Amino acid sequence: MLKKLSHLLMNMLLYVFILLGVHSFLYGFTDSRLDSLKLLLKTNLPDSQRVKILYNISNRINQFNPDEAKPYAYEAYHLAKEINHRKLEAIMLENLGYLYLLKYEYDSADYYLQKSIELLDLISDESKKAYTIISLGQMYHEMNLYYNAIEQYNSALAIYEELNDTAQIICTMRLLAVSINNLGDYTRALEYNFKAVNMARKINLRAEIFFCNNNIASVYIKQGMYEKALQYLNEGLDAYGDVSFPTVLFSYYENLGVVHCELKNQAEAIQYYEKAIELAKQMNDDKKQITILLNWSKYLFKSGQLNQCEEYLLKAHELALKRKFDDKISSTALSLAVLFNSKKDKKKALHYALMSYGYASRIKQLYSIYETSELLSQLYAELGNYKEAYNYHVINKTVSDSLLNESKIEEIMRLEMQHEFNKKQQETEFISRQKELSYKTDVQQQKAIRNFAILGTLIVLILSIAAITYIRYRQEKNIVKIRQDLFLYMQRTLSQQMNPHFIFNILNSIQYLLDQNKREESKKYIEKFALLMRTALNNSQYPTVALADEVDFLKLYADLEALRFKNPFELIIDVDKNINQHDLQIPSFLLQPLIENSIKHGLMPDCKQGKIAVRVKHTGDFLECSVEDNGIGFETSARQQDEKDLQGTKHQSMATNLLQKRLTLLSSYYNKRFMIQYSNLKNTNEVGCGTRVTLQLPVIEVS
Repeated sequence: MLKKLSHLLMNMLLYVFILLGVHSFLYGFTDSRLDSLKLLLKTNLPDSQRVKILYNISNRINQFNPDEAKPYAYEAYHLAKEINHRKLEAIMLENLGYLYLLKYEYDSADYYLQKSIELLDLISDESKKAYTIISLGQMYHEMNLYYNAIEQYNSALAIYEELNDTAQIICTMRLLAVSINNLGDYTRALEYNFKAVNMARKINLRAEIFFCNNNIASVYIKQGMYEKALQYLNEGLDAYGDVSFPTVLFSYYENLGVVHCELKNQAEAIQYYEKAIELAKQMNDDKKQITILLNWSKYLFKSGQLNQCEEYLLKAHELALKRKFDDKISSTALSLAVLFNSKKDKKKALHYALMSYGYASRIKQLYSIYETSELLSQLYAELGNYKEAYNYHVINKTVSDSLLNESKIEEIMRLEMQHEFNKKQQETEFISRQKELSYKTDVQQQKAIRNFAILGTLIVLILSIAAITYIRYRQEKNIVKIRQDLFLYMQRTLSQQMNPHFIFNILNSIQYLLDQNKREESKKYIEKFALLMRTALNNSQYPTVALADEVDFLKLYADLEALRFKNPFELIIDVDKNINQHDLQIPSFLLQPLIENSIKHGLMPDCKQGKIAVRVKHTGDFLECSVEDNGIGFETSARQQDEKDLQGTKHQSMATNLLQKRLTLLSSYYNKRFMIQYSNLKNTNEVGCGTRVTLQLPVIEVS
């Protein structure tokens, strides 16, 4: 009896401490509560309860010290796995992913979050799955991959709407609005924010009211409406009072600093920027410190306080170098270059501009490369070095074209997002109309029971018509969606082909020819490169192209890729004589990814003379296209990839994934099978000597 009572008291004490742990995470209780939780770990607890205590300790300290939180999170994860408690294991995986996200270690964060989602799928826990998907969205947002973030948030939102979880719907809509705001769609961002804040007011979620008001202020800041932004910042603080969420409080101070800068309230701006920096230090978040220092230095630069601006920029730059934040090193170096240029110190301006360009190129940050190359071209021209000025001018123009292509893709994705939003609105309105109709029917039944049969028949008829109409509507929308997806994946394939890495490799190779005084050869490759870019952009406007055009495109691409090889490979293209290449149409950019894979995974690891053979022939009702190389073979390549996986460096071919998705969509759209088959070629000694990839394409009739 005494033993049972002791066990009961222990469970009650544990429950109290768990509540305190959760509450301390939300409202910032004193460290004594954290110490109490740590003391509780030393008692004899059941494993499942020990996992929860470890989780609460980790959550209590993760915002301010993720490194200190990690050991508790790892212990909780391994213990949950050891006792085979899948739900707790999934939660701990999400917790680890979030900890790595706080440290900007995105690869590790992605690994743990994806593992958590897989496990939650197995146990069918939709609520926890949505929560983890939101963390994945936050990761993409931090990486500036806003469309990916929006995709994740929409997935989570659909789950929460199905579960009718109002609080989480508000939270998800608020996060969705932040990513939309960063894409420049301010109208849509405000719509989501206002909808979320109105829902929060109805159920008196004071924290969410504060968060949404801060988001609304961020939108107005981007639009230059600073007085209105200040109004919402003040309203949000009045609604919530004492804020104890460090990341949100940091954003609040940052917004107040920006607003007061723009309103020329320098004293207030300094006050809030200092608060933001102090909070960032408490959180051990140097990236946030750098962000504030950059914001403050921009204001000082615009107001002509150049010496103070230099002081803050150097602090930010030193911190970025210390923490090895390549993106921040690039941005701080560029700001220093612009500052020293305005101070007529061309030597220092050139030093920092070159540093910014180097780091921006390393991380393939196109806009920074564009700005830095423009400044470098100007500086070299002023210093009389016209050769370098011209080189950076060429780079600037090339990157400008890439940015233009990216902006087109972004516009397509924005329109797709707009379409999805409108579709969701229509579905919501349809459901609302149905509920209203049902309510009116109930009222009429109460007033006149004798008309029940007539009204019932009428309702069934209306619902049947509505259902038929809705089904047809969905079918039409599905066709439109497939068309949009086909166009989107074709654009993504183009983006993959013309990626900055490929462009800069070609430009570097041409630059090498120029340095070797091979002017005629470099001129030939420049012309080929220009023709390749023009052909790619032209073909991207059409879903299908003539086979002859695709063959010409492949030859151009292979010639430019061969330029980088010590042992240039040979490309052989054999088209059946009975095929009219100018009349026969095939989907755009379908064969190039196969050539790319043959080069990168088949020929590049091998040092011998490479050969790629492309053969096109009619087989029954299909067009058979095969790409064969004499490389190492896909089995050997796969083993090498597995070895890289063990070393944590495995790379998944995006081109192959995009091709597979396009073939699936093409099959749905044309209602005909588009098939792909991989074959490993072996010699007489059963050793891999190449790979053959065969595409079976139905003949497409183009009107």
